[in-house]
Amino acid sequence: MFILYRYLAKAIALPTLAVTAVALALFSTTRFIRLLERAVENGIGSEVFTVLLLNMPTYLAEVLPLGLYLGVILGIGKLYSENEITAMISSGVPNRVLYIGVLVPAAVTTLILWAIMLWLAPLSSSKADEMWRILAAQTSYDLIQTGEFNDIDKNGKILYVEGQSDQGDLSGLFFGDPARMQFIWSNSATLIQNQDDKARYFRFNQGIQFIGVPGSGSNNENGNDNNNSNSSRSTFESQSIQISSPQPQGKPNKAHLMTNAELLAQDTRWNITELIYRLLFPLIALVLAILGLAFARTKPRQGRFTMVLPAIIAYSVYTVMLSGSIRPVYRSQAPYFTAMWWVHLLFLALAGLIILWPQLTFRLRRTR
Repeated sequence: MFILYRYLAKAIALPTLAVTAVALALFSTTRFIRLLERAVENGIGSEVFTVLLLNMPTYLAEVLPLGLYLGVILGIGKLYSENEITAMISSGVPNRVLYIGVLVPAAVTTLILWAIMLWLAPLSSSKADEMWRILAAQTSYDLIQTGEFNDIDKNGKILYVEGQSDQGDLSGLFFGDPARMQFIWSNSATLIQNQDDKARYFRFNQGIQFIGVPGSGSNNENGNDNNNSNSSRSTFESQSIQISSPQPQGKPNKAHLMTNAELLAQDTRWNITELIYRLLFPLIALVLAILGLAFARTKPRQGRFTMVLPAIIAYSVYTVMLSGSIRPVYRSQAPYFTAMWWVHLLFLALAGLIILWPQLTFRLRRTR
C-alpha cells in the first residue's frame, strides 16, 4: 500500500508544484506592477524588489490552495483517463486508498498554510511594511545627486545642486517648477519639515526668484523688482517651497501585520476576526482536495481537461463565498460564528455529493 500512496502523492505533487509556480509568478507580477507604480511616485529604487520578496509568503498562501486543487484534478484525472484507477479498483484496492492518497498531501498543504498565515506571513509582511514606510518617508531629497538635474516630486519639480555637505545642506542651487513657471537661483538651501502635518519644504537662502516665461521680463540696473504683465523677478533672503503634500492623518488598520499574541492582546473586533481568518482559511486545502478528487473522475473516452472549467467555476464561487462570509464580521455586521466554517462544510458536502452521485443513481435504477 505504501507504494500506491507514494505513487498517488507523486501524481499530485508534480502538477501542484507546476501550477503553483505559474500562479505565483502571475500573481506576483501583477502585485509588482502596482508596487512599481507606487515606487515611481515615491522615488523608490531597487528596494522595491526586497519589498516584493518579503510579501512572497502572503502571495504563496493565496495561490497554494489553487495549485493543490488543480494538481489533484490534473494528476488524478490523468490516472482516470489512462485507466490506472480502474485497474487499481479491479485489483481489489479499496477506494479509501485513493482518498487517503489525496488527503495526505492536502493535510501537508493545510499545515504549510497554517505555518504561513499564523507565523511567516505576519512576520514578513510587517517587515515589508516597515521598510516601505521608511522608503516612502524619504523624498527625492535623500537621493539628490550633485551636478545633475534631479526630479524631486511626481509633479515635475526639478533641482540642480552644485554641492552637498555631510550635514545635508545644499549649495549652488537652481530650482524649477514648470507647472507654476517658477524658477529660483539660490546660494544655499536646507530641508525642513512641518511637525504638525509632516509636509516638507525647501528653505532657500539668499537667492533670486523668477516667475513667468524666461526671457519675457526686463531688468533694471540693480536687478530688483522690475515686473511686466507676464513675469516678475525678485531677490530674497529666505523663501520656503513645499515639495511634498501633508501626510494623511490617522493610521490604517494593521491587523494583518500583527502577530497572534498582539491580536489577542488588543482585543478588538477587527483583530479577533483576523485571527479567526488565519485559523479557518487553511482548511480550504482539505476541502479543495476532496472537491478536486470529485472533478478529477472522468470516463475513459472523456478528455483529461473535461471538468477543469466547471472546477474553476466552483473554485471561484467558493472563494467569493469565503470572502463574503468573513467581510461582514470584520465590519461588525455579523457575529463571529458566521465566518467561513459553513462555507467549508457546504462545499465539502458538494464534493461528497459529486463523488457519491454515481452510486446513488445506480441504486435508484436498481430499485426501479
